[in-house]
Amino acid sequence: NVSPRGLGEGMVNTVEASPHDKATAFIAFSKHKWNDNTPHIFKTTDYGRTWARMVNGIRDGDVVRVVREDPVRKNLLYAGAETGAYMSFDGGAFWEPLQLNLPTVPVTDLQIREDDLVASTEGRAFWILDDLSPLREHTSSARTSAQLFKPRRTFRVYGEGDTETSRGQNPPPGAIIYYWLPQVPDSSTYVTLEFMDASGAVVRKLTSEKQKAVEAPGAQAPKALSATRGLNRAVWDLRRENISRVPGILLLGSPQGYRVPAGTYSVRLTAGRTLLTQPLQVASDPRVNLTDAELAAQQQMISAIYTRVNEIHQSAIGLREVRDQVNALVNRMKDKPGGDTIGKAGKALVAQVDAIEGRLIQPRSKTFQDVINFRNGLSDQYLFLAEGLDGADAPVTQGMRERIASLDEAWTESNKTVKEILERSVTGFNALVKERGVPAVVVKE
Repeated sequence: NVSPRGLGEGMVNTVEASPHDKATAFIAFSKHKWNDNTPHIFKTTDYGRTWARMVNGIRDGDVVRVVREDPVRKNLLYAGAETGAYMSFDGGAFWEPLQLNLPTVPVTDLQIREDDLVASTEGRAFWILDDLSPLREHTSSARTSAQLFKPRRTFRVYGEGDTETSRGQNPPPGAIIYYWLPQVPDSSTYVTLEFMDASGAVVRKLTSEKQKAVEAPGAQAPKALSATRGLNRAVWDLRRENISRVPGILLLGSPQGYRVPAGTYSVRLTAGRTLLTQPLQVASDPRVNLTDAELAAQQQMISAIYTRVNEIHQSAIGLREVRDQVNALVNRMKDKPGGDTIGKAGKALVAQVDAIEGRLIQPRSKTFQDVINFRNGLSDQYLFLAEGLDGADAPVTQGMRERIASLDEAWTESNKTVKEILERSVTGFNALVKERGVPAVVVKE
């Protein structure tokens, strides 16, 4: 007989055997059917010989339905009661609300599944608290130093899951990072999160500094990290840095960086002078059956595509800078001696720039319907292929290999033309204007 003495008639709703200590157990006891709403939680540490009532912090009249102990952190308890949920970090000696956005509703049972806390309620469906990592590592709300919580394993899945039939809200796809800040950083410092691969190379950087979007159709500024006092949350979508953008140009492909492969990564938090690092494991989607060789081939091809797109965009930006300088110089010289000669030479150079620019990018596209009106530039054709690669967990096809080969051939020819313009045409134009003592066009390296 291990029943606590003196309980009288009532209901033992749950018995929770501690996953950490064979001698420890908890019971949720209720006498509400006897018109007594006093909350009761009892704990034994000696196999039921003696029991202690542990309800400090539970509201009066809040009948307790269930108690569970965290399977990872000893003495971290969760309780479901008539009006909501509670938690305790000290084995039940003190309880505090775990309500968040949970409505005032009876919590009839609690379960820990895949590091989430799942609550069944009466009248308000099932509720899930995603990722218990911050609670498991929590030490004190009065801590004076920053803390980076170890993120849980992240699965490399595409998209945001089933949004058609689910009425709930899934956690955002990607790695969820929690960090604690003792105070708001001053205006001269920023909080940063850097994600590094196994070699230590940074593949993505997030910052609390507000950034401006490139002045281009559809371009959006990167979302700044939260940097408030207390607990903060950030999400890495498992993508590398975005590709470079050409100002004023509509991209028909996605400017997002491509997804990193499964593997071992790390996350580094910089907050003022504090530097903290935690490991991060990215696991493959268990529904995907790609071999390591197939995944490596996919990553190799998409990496090559993004390298090409960045080269194309940088070339286009350089050509535009040359064109702007030539037009400005022609305008300054149009009413001066030799202005006609410089004007004709400048017009011919600008025509060369315009022609090759239209092959690299499509400057006339202003809306997504313009794909019907104007041929895509090389940039968008590469990005269309990249979306086919990054948008599916499938092996590289022969058609993809043939397509990138043809695009690389077209880029090689276009790049030759770009170099001829910058090295020969611009040099000839500069020689002409220097004869008249006019500053030359500067080509940036």
